Amino acid sequence: VRELVRANLVVEHVPGRFTCHDLLRVYAADRAAAEETAEDRASALERMFDHHLHTLIAIHMTHHAGHRPLPEEPAMVRGTTPELFETLDDVHDWFLAEKNVLRAVIAHSEAHRFDRHTWQLVWIAFDLIDKFGPWRDWVWVLDTARLAATRDGEHLHAAKMTFLEAIVSSRLGRFEESRAKFEAGGRAYAEIGDVPGQVRCQSGAAWALLQLDRPQESLETAEAALELQRNDASATNERISMALHQVVEARRLIGDNEMALELCAELESLETDEVSPYDEGQRNLTKGAVLVRLGRFDQALETLGIALERLERAGSWDDVAAVQNWAGDAHQGLDDISSARSAWSEALATFEHHQHPNAAGVRVKLAALPEN
Repeated sequence: VRELVRANLVVEHVPGRFTCHDLLRVYAADRAAAEETAEDRASALERMFDHHLHTLIAIHMTHHAGHRPLPEEPAMVRGTTPELFETLDDVHDWFLAEKNVLRAVIAHSEAHRFDRHTWQLVWIAFDLIDKFGPWRDWVWVLDTARLAATRDGEHLHAAKMTFLEAIVSSRLGRFEESRAKFEAGGRAYAEIGDVPGQVRCQSGAAWALLQLDRPQESLETAEAALELQRNDASATNERISMALHQVVEARRLIGDNEMALELCAELESLETDEVSPYDEGQRNLTKGAVLVRLGRFDQALETLGIALERLERAGSWDDVAAVQNWAGDAHQGLDDISSARSAWSEALATFEHHQHPNAAGVRVKLAALPEN
């Protein structure tokens, strides 16, 4: 590499990172095609894809900073050396530095029909992508991964990709699109007989209907999902609680806050082996919002504080911003204008960075504060 730099064929554009002119890149590709066998080129591509995939797998295994684990860890091809990181901060620095490369690697693996690598790269990187975004730069990878998983015969993961597409559509404020994708995901899960996946998609559709200001339809959809889950022979309290949580949300949005609070108590009474930080954060976010609506502002802030800690750990930016938005409402209810302004300002910065439509409502709240 140093020899190439001295010859001005490669440029070290930032310390430790190198690039070259597009014309030189095309020339190099031409020479590789002319001088290397198809088998050697395919092996080199597989090592490159494996390097990124197993780096992400190592990140997940060591720091739990990727999406859910793969059904079974794929073997590395000879010559693959994944990167290892001591701290989560090192992981984040690597991802921010590599994000453009990672997008190019995913596009290249899809172009060369390395289907397993394509969908696994997206699956394992999802949480890091979601943490840093913005999704407008990444949304195409999910459709690419879904198609790759289908070609690879991984119909369960293809359905999961549809579910993730629905989530991302909601992140971008495309709620009608989100609802349609949740419903498509539900049909895909139903075809392969996966009731928990079907319930998750129905619950997601119920949530999207709330965003579309169709609360009664949302409640009906959420209650149908809960009934489907409770009637499933493999139902667990963890799965029932996920479906019940969406019923709580629907009750809150139709203004039935007393019933929503009762259902929150039922949710808390369900004995579960372990609740993930994300799920615990979500439940406390919902309960905090209900308490705000009931005017119990001190209790709301305590509950929202728990939600913020859990969701910051889980890395869900839109949920963190939602907590800050509700905390601003609670502070305003207590006439703590300074704290309300601070909470809403943080929420606004996040929504604006991700071009989320909720930014408009937060701007209105800030503009209405005294001294603005």
